[in-house]
Amino acid sequence: MTSARADLSARDGPTYVTMLNLLRRRRGVPSELFYSYWSGAHMQLAARLPAIHQYWQHQLDFDAGRVWPTIPGIEHDLAEELRFEGDAEMTFLTETDYATYMGAVGVLMDDERNLFEETISYLAYGDHGRTLFDAITDPSPNGDQQVLKFMLYVRRADSVVIDAFHERLRAFAESVAGDEHVLRLRMRLVEEYRNEPVALKAPGVSNYKPPELQYQAGLEIAFENGLAFRRFTDGERWVSAVPELPSFVAAIHPFSVRRTYTVYNHGAITVGGLRSPAVAEQIRTLGAVNQLSPETVAFVSKAHPAG
Repeated sequence: MTSARADLSARDGPTYVTMLNLLRRRRGVPSELFYSYWSGAHMQLAARLPAIHQYWQHQLDFDAGRVWPTIPGIEHDLAEELRFEGDAEMTFLTETDYATYMGAVGVLMDDERNLFEETISYLAYGDHGRTLFDAITDPSPNGDQQVLKFMLYVRRADSVVIDAFHERLRAFAESVAGDEHVLRLRMRLVEEYRNEPVALKAPGVSNYKPPELQYQAGLEIAFENGLAFRRFTDGERWVSAVPELPSFVAAIHPFSVRRTYTVYNHGAITVGGLRSPAVAEQIRTLGAVNQLSPETVAFVSKAHPAG
């Protein structure tokens, strides 16, 4: 699972843009049905869209994320009506790839009304979307990674312009990534969200977010277990960074990551993306290598003959 501080972050490589989609569950849909449909039927539509370089589906739990340490002067809690359950992160290598995806996404938007009551899509350009450190050997998780992982959604202080906020948060993230207990740290420094025009619009789904409730960054940070997490929060890098944070950060809303599924990685569809996470886990558990042969993948990728 892990390697002692062997940094594998270079495998993610540079991209044109990272799209960060924060997704709030439709409250009429039970929680477990939401998660299973999102990683099942909805993912199978997403997996057929063109030009995606990477696509990670992070299933979130705000209550479990409350173990993240509070910082005086920084908002930590989040009202129930503002919480969300999903972070769908996609990367695109070129501007053309991004435009190609956006031109084909209609079929996915038609399905969003079944799951989501709100979707907010943020963009991080170039190295504003970057993995700073990664010692998790599996680049394409299919569910439970057996690690303790958090997503931290960060709002800038009103007195700090966004460029200065990004510069200071990058320095913070780079320092924290050097802690010996951190397994993975990925940074997304996003642009200001524009309510009009909305890039990804689904019928019956809200895309509006007041400026004072928007985020300007998201950090993914993982630890081997709870003990490593506590050693991190008691350690020098975190403790020394905390006093400066309130000078440029207004809020950090921490979520625990229940599961991460990988739909695409480096332009190639994963087994989970092609066949569903449940089938991918069956293939892995049984060691069914025949299911992974180029011939079999081509066979299951074909359209079913009519008649």
